[in-house]
Amino acid sequence: MFRLTASLVLLLAFAPAQELWVDAGTGSDTNPGSASLPLRSITAALAVAVPGTTIFVRAGTYSVTATGEVFPLQFGNGRAHDGVTLLGLGSVVVDFANGRGNGMRVGTMANGARISNLTFANMDKTDWWTAAISAGTYNGSGAATFFELDRCRFVDVNRGIILWQGVPITGWAIHDNLFVDLGNDGIDEFDPGSANEITNNTFVNTPQLGVLADGNATRIVNNVLVGCRVGIASSGNAGAAAARITSNDFFGNTLDVQGAAFPGGVPPGNLTVDPRFVNPPTRDFRLQATSALIDAGDPRVFLRADLDDAPRAIDGNQDGTLPPDIGAYEFGFVNVTTNVVGGVVLTIDVTSTAPNLTTALLLVAFDEGLINLPGLSPILLDPQTLIPFAFTGAMPWQIGLGIPAMPAGSRLVVQGFGFDPVNLRLIGGKRARAQF
Repeated sequence: MFRLTASLVLLLAFAPAQELWVDAGTGSDTNPGSASLPLRSITAALAVAVPGTTIFVRAGTYSVTATGEVFPLQFGNGRAHDGVTLLGLGSVVVDFANGRGNGMRVGTMANGARISNLTFANMDKTDWWTAAISAGTYNGSGAATFFELDRCRFVDVNRGIILWQGVPITGWAIHDNLFVDLGNDGIDEFDPGSANEITNNTFVNTPQLGVLADGNATRIVNNVLVGCRVGIASSGNAGAAAARITSNDFFGNTLDVQGAAFPGGVPPGNLTVDPRFVNPPTRDFRLQATSALIDAGDPRVFLRADLDDAPRAIDGNQDGTLPPDIGAYEFGFVNVTTNVVGGVVLTIDVTSTAPNLTTALLLVAFDEGLINLPGLSPILLDPQTLIPFAFTGAMPWQIGLGIPAMPAGSRLVVQGFGFDPVNLRLIGGKRARAQF
């Protein structure tokens, strides 16, 4: 056990970004939406959010009966939501309670927005075209561009995501999501002029298509497709299929690929092996240590964090290289957890399953962010408020940080790295948050 005590001083000189808070348990839609007086529903938060707002959604179930949600949620429809981030903290479940209709509509006024770490669950599966998230409309009204959708779970819904036709939808980054036990397709993209990235997702048991992508320039990379009627269907540019559809794993599908984009079947550079999930019956689709998908992905994609909030990428097979794993989960060795004791001490526990990681680097910041460093795992912290700690000793480590009084809504975000002194490599660990 290693203990380090340090004093943290809040950097409050700079103006914070616009924030709204939502709490299913303690919130009220008559509140102002502050951290201490949160709103109750996501619906209410979207109704007052202005461009650039971060909406923090605390753990809980959000539904018609639990929080008064009005479906479909409107993101960039009738109100400007450009640059808005909808971020789940902990286990956030948007529960449709087997209702019919779409769960969320994304319109044209949500450019550069992001949805992260939400679970969309329990949708009626009898309506053919309903989806958890629907962008644009069939008659071509268009949708937001450069929209990021990451670390979300689509469980027991009809379709996961539809990007409609008529007007090209471009710049979407759909990555590190899980689609499981759907009633229809996982992702549908219909317009041939669309150009998006569908990367590092896991699709399991989609009775129709895992991915339908007709965009001639859309990239489909590093995905796992298991138990689909068709893994990937595309009528897009066949000549570029080998370059834009690569490093995916197909297993147990009726057909792995279908459409004009695949005149020769599965393009070279893709896998057709058992992904070796940890425990599919319990919906644990992390990778076993023996999985061929570890470090088998293409690094030429947008990399942030996996579904467990671990950085992309980690040298999972310890061969000195850092390509990402295939699928929504990154196999790693370093785990980080936090606990606030009495409001004055923050304990951070760092553990590792790799015996050669005897040195650790711990980074602490007041918000999340993304710092990409060549040849290293990304740092998932705010660079302006980052504080590093380096320490050595036998695993596990526990660090105690003495903290001053923290205003409501303050948060510390920590990330641990193990250092391999033999091979001179940093191996990144999970990010963890302490909320005040």
